Amino acid sequence: TRHHNLTVFMLVYFVQGFDCTFEKNHFGIFLEGLVGDEYSKKFLGGIITASFIIPWIVTIMITPLIQKRGIYSVVKWVFVSRVVFCSLSMLLSSPNSPAFTCSFLLINRIMSETVCRLCPLVISDIVDEDYYVNKRERPMSATIIGASTLLGKGSQSLAPMLGYSLFSQQFRDTLNLAANQETDELNSSKVLMSRALVFIPLLCVLVQTFMWSSHYNLHGAYLKKVKNYVAKRDYDSAV
Repeated sequence: TRHHNLTVFMLVYFVQGFDCTFEKNHFGIFLEGLVGDEYSKKFLGGIITASFIIPWIVTIMITPLIQKRGIYSVVKWVFVSRVVFCSLSMLLSSPNSPAFTCSFLLINRIMSETVCRLCPLVISDIVDEDYYVNKRERPMSATIIGASTLLGKGSQSLAPMLGYSLFSQQFRDTLNLAANQETDELNSSKVLMSRALVFIPLLCVLVQTFMWSSHYNLHGAYLKKVKNYVAKRDYDSAV
């Protein structure tokens, strides 16, 4: 259909919005529940701060790669890398390893947030495709950006609600068991939190990788054809 790539991107973007919001909102909960007092508050605060800053640095660093390989290939590479990373983490995860928890939270959030930073470039391509496919007089930039943002807000609202239903009682139980030094029950509770820490991002990125790799076709020769059409229209309008 004429809106095939837009539909695929909307689904990927919905999951991305959920993924980023879930990780951001529950970053502190996972640190408190699985790391506790193992590291200083200053160190944990540094990890949280780094998770906001490093994605911007990574985005700048991969800009030459985007210019060389294209946004589709770079996003696909990030998705596949996250699948591998989360899969290995699922096998190697340990609820009693504060170092693993801190490392996973930071690396996973960097990869996820990097995709969020790249989404405007994908939207730009979709705007150009809509302009090309529908032979419009002018691009529908505002409509497409607004529709993407509206859908993203839905997933951003869903993430904290799901997190609250999953972790509110679980988190309280973990803290109470730790305070009462009930080791067996505490370990069981931390195992559940540790599994959720890895499984939810893994599920999200598996869906995204499948949709992006199998159904999104705005790349390669087709994208070049779209860009040439847009450039020609812009040139004709200028003269």
